[in-house]
Amino acid sequence: MPIIARGRIIVTLLSVVWICTVCWFEYFVFVKKGEACSWPDSKFAPPTNNDKPHHLLVIADPQILDRHSYVDRNAFMSWLTQLIVDTNLRKNWWVGLSKKPDSVVFVGDLMDRGREDMPDAEYNAYVRRFKRIFNSKPSIPTYYATGNHDVGLGHGETFSPKRYDRYKANFGPLNYQIQLANHTLVFIDAPGYVDEESELNTHPIPENPKHRVGGTYEFIENFKKGKDPVILFSHIPLYRPDGNGCGFLRERGAIRPGNGLGYQNLLSKQATLKLLETFQPDLILSGDDHDYCRYEHFVSSTPERPNAPNAKEISIKSLSIAMGIKRPGFQLVSLAPPDLRKPAFQHKSLNDSPCFLPDQLGIYLRIYIPLTVITIGILLMSNLCCWTSRRTSMRLTRGRRSSNLDIPLPLPVSAGVEKFETPITLRTRPWLSPFVFCAVPRTQRRNALVNFLLDFRDTALYPISVFVLTFWWFM
Repeated sequence: MPIIARGRIIVTLLSVVWICTVCWFEYFVFVKKGEACSWPDSKFAPPTNNDKPHHLLVIADPQILDRHSYVDRNAFMSWLTQLIVDTNLRKNWWVGLSKKPDSVVFVGDLMDRGREDMPDAEYNAYVRRFKRIFNSKPSIPTYYATGNHDVGLGHGETFSPKRYDRYKANFGPLNYQIQLANHTLVFIDAPGYVDEESELNTHPIPENPKHRVGGTYEFIENFKKGKDPVILFSHIPLYRPDGNGCGFLRERGAIRPGNGLGYQNLLSKQATLKLLETFQPDLILSGDDHDYCRYEHFVSSTPERPNAPNAKEISIKSLSIAMGIKRPGFQLVSLAPPDLRKPAFQHKSLNDSPCFLPDQLGIYLRIYIPLTVITIGILLMSNLCCWTSRRTSMRLTRGRRSSNLDIPLPLPVSAGVEKFETPITLRTRPWLSPFVFCAVPRTQRRNALVNFLLDFRDTALYPISVFVLTFWWFM
């Protein structure tokens, strides 16, 4: 086979391999992960015309970045980081919406710097960006629990004095409850709960302490439990003994008690007991830790619930790849109305299941970078061999000029045949030549480096176009 044709085949095959790789890892792998996740309805009776399980999509810690999230990065790197993370969040959100949920819950830490002091215009633009990323149909109601990155925790010098008012204006109340499918969903302001407890422990407590108006303590004391099962949403996980495991689905070690400026890993033991005794939840959903954790809390029996089951707590994976985990995720929760609760499962009213998404950073580091190195190596070798063959042919030509022997000089590997004809007249429309997926006429080049750079351009053109189109589609 001529060197020209062989070289062109190499460039074409590499381009095809790259196109298939980008399509798979930027789109189809997310489709497959979404198809592998299903609503946990198996313990319920089949849905009827009037009753069906209510499907609740629960997301934790999207924590979208802004230009100040990484102070050690320059403006370009900060912009690039935001672009990559935002696009991955859009993909993960798209997978979640593909499950067609009836409702959505965000368990806090919506924006990385939502608590920070900034101009109103900048904060409002931050909120608009959050809502553009997590855009859904108006028919899907969305509920929010407060996180420490939303309203702060403690007294940070950079915290905005308007952080609570801003949050309530854009995302709703701090402590509230709703009814869904004969279940009571309770949302508490966990960071505010920690602050109130700290104030009570710091200052002398009178006989009848006055809690914050509209605060978490006041909400807890005014709560009246009904007959419906309770699901508690707390951004900060509840207390558990140090070192207790979280199950095999977790990427790193157990959640351990700890605190610092603007954060606390777990609620205190006393605060946890108050929540368990008051709400007697069947399920607790928390965030903050960014990794998956499953833990069961002991719930004391009461006259109203003599055989109270233990309360299962799920700390949900962060949806973001910027939170120190390999695989982001979300939680699927199914709520069954009374008519769908099977006696065989003790009239179980709810069930949950995690959904883990692709390792986007792993795709970049373990797929794209090695394939780029392999591509560069193949193109360098091809052009080096072609250049060596060309130099040899030139020497043979000089030695045989007297015999009038015409030996053709080989062109670079990606060059086309000089008399190649295409349906499009490239001489009249040269701007089309990079987009014609076939041999393109080129003049001879002088060295292997130029040949390699042009071949690399041709190999990368279509994969990069597909990559950009995928970005644009998710945007």
